[in-house]
Amino acid sequence: MLMGNHERRLQRWTAGNLGEADLLAMVISNPYRIEMSNFGYCDVEPGNWRVTHAKNYSQIALTVPEKLAWSLQKNIICFHPHRINKGGIATVTS
Repeated sequence: MLMGNHERRLQRWTAGNLGEADLLAMVISNPYRIEMSNFGYCDVEPGNWRVTHAKNYSQIALTVPEKLAWSLQKNIICFHPHRINKGGIATVTS
């Protein structure tokens, strides 16, 4: 499980007193069965994929994941827009 802005907001409001296990315990009975990353992204290996909860947001679908795909040269799975869409790395040929 990756940390997103909602989880970080709870940590900020409690001055860091809520850890990852505390946040998971609010929604599941055994939080130690799930591994939680303090990062908002995960690079999937092998492969050229990044799963992310991007900090930025745009009302135009796929804008943020597309910029990440171009800058990182990876396929992006992005959850922050709260919608599902699919896109890949655009290929430029000369």
